[in-house]
Amino acid sequence: MTPIPEHLKSSLDAYVTTGRPTGGCLRAILANDLFEAVGRADKNTTEAMASLVSYVYNECPSRCHGSYEAVDAWLARFAQAPAGPGR
Repeated sequence: MTPIPEHLKSSLDAYVTTGRPTGGCLRAILANDLFEAVGRADKNTTEAMASLVSYVYNECPSRCHGSYEAVDAWLARFAQAPAGPGR
């Protein structure tokens, strides 16, 4: 499998840990929307697609992916949390 480009891994990690929204392609991957993900992917992302999907499935909390509703709920969880240390 093609390794995940660092900027995409960093974006996924920030999404998981801080609730920072991702770009459209990663959002589609997180939402399990193959057609949208492939349609938005550039060449490097397309080549790493299997690695990206594997990373999300195996390394990210199951509540943060699977549908657009799950992604929105994950982001909302951070938006509602108070700012500051320990967030």
